Amino acid sequence: MNPSMCAHWAQALHDPKLPVQGLRTWNGSDPQQRFAVYRNNVIASLSDALAETFPVVRACMGEAIFRSIAIDFVRTHPPVDAVLARYGQGFSAYLAACGAAEIHPCLPDLAMLEWAYVCCFHAASGQPIELEMLYAYIAEPDALGRVRLKFQPALEAVSSTYAIVSLWGAHQRGEMLSLSGLHPPESAWILREGLQTMVLRVGEADVVFLRALQAGASLAGAAEQAFAADEAFDLGRCLGALLRYRLITGVEQEGLGQ
Repeated sequence: MNPSMCAHWAQALHDPKLPVQGLRTWNGSDPQQRFAVYRNNVIASLSDALAETFPVVRACMGEAIFRSIAIDFVRTHPPVDAVLARYGQGFSAYLAACGAAEIHPCLPDLAMLEWAYVCCFHAASGQPIELEMLYAYIAEPDALGRVRLKFQPALEAVSSTYAIVSLWGAHQRGEMLSLSGLHPPESAWILREGLQTMVLRVGEADVVFLRALQAGASLAGAAEQAFAADEAFDLGRCLGALLRYRLITGVEQEGLGQ
């Protein structure tokens, strides 16, 4: 089969309006109908994958609405990864663009949290550094402007103007979900400790600090951004949490490195 025909078939799997040329069946049955069955199976499998990845969004929206939006997403966002468990990137942005936020504006952020959870669940594990190694690099106060940290691949940060962490936690406990009263903003680190993936509620400044470090900022630069977000930011407590959960895998200092 030539590449152009393969590409056409791949498009046709997600678009029922596209006819497929060159199909034949051994028993003379209608090949278009046979292909339609295969197309429906593909769409159903991918929408099932979204339902597994975003169970709290699904519960909040209701089965019928979620399935309708999931099928639309599948038809316009085919997989780019062979691993089905990693399907769903961009679903949060799609919810915001397709009008699902009209059901409740927290849903795109909630989907962002659930996607971060899946990413951490499947991420590789790195070797954490020893506490003494970090202390050796930051022993002098003026060293903070030169020190940069590396982190576990299984570490994400999310921030929302809605109480998405509380909503996610209620679903895990099997409690009744309510989209009312979700105005207090909440932020979280999503991480994996051993085989357990965790959603850890933190302050918005903690998210600012971590994101700055992950983007390559020095400890001093990241702390400056965090204090700008919240003057009550506790640098020692935040670093302590990163060490306690063994999230730091490397430390570099200008002119030295590790």
